[in-house]
Amino acid sequence: MGISKTAPALALVLLFAATFLPAQATSKDAALETIGGTSGAFLYNSYTTLGILADAYGAEAYESEFTIQIIEEQIAIYAELITQYQGLLDSGFLEDVNDQDFTREIILSLGLLTDEARALKSFVATEGEGDDAAFQESRQAAWDSIAELLGIE
Repeated sequence: MGISKTAPALALVLLFAATFLPAQATSKDAALETIGGTSGAFLYNSYTTLGILADAYGAEAYESEFTIQIIEEQIAIYAELITQYQGLLDSGFLEDVNDQDFTREIILSLGLLTDEARALKSFVATEGEGDDAAFQESRQAAWDSIAELLGIE
């Protein structure tokens, strides 16, 4: 994903978040809109982070130990967020089915980002001798999920 594709996609994320701001009628609505907007931005940035990390490793700008450290940090963050979002679902706070479905899609996207990160870690751990196709497939699956959630074509 080059810079020419990144800027419009980021604009779409911001538009996605801003679209719902005028409709905020209650503090709960405001909280839900904030959760949705920040979640979308986080997913997009996480996808970008893993791509930049892969590129930096491939260009030998990052050594394998440093790259794996960052990947492991990302995996831990995704795991914690999955737990938090599942807790939100289980809490009953999300009464609307659309909010519940959106949250499930966030969890799915985080799981796919985890798969992507693990595939990248495997590739880096084998000093680039690992299965690049597994990384590319998991990366595409993560992007497809995130793009659908954010309405990016």
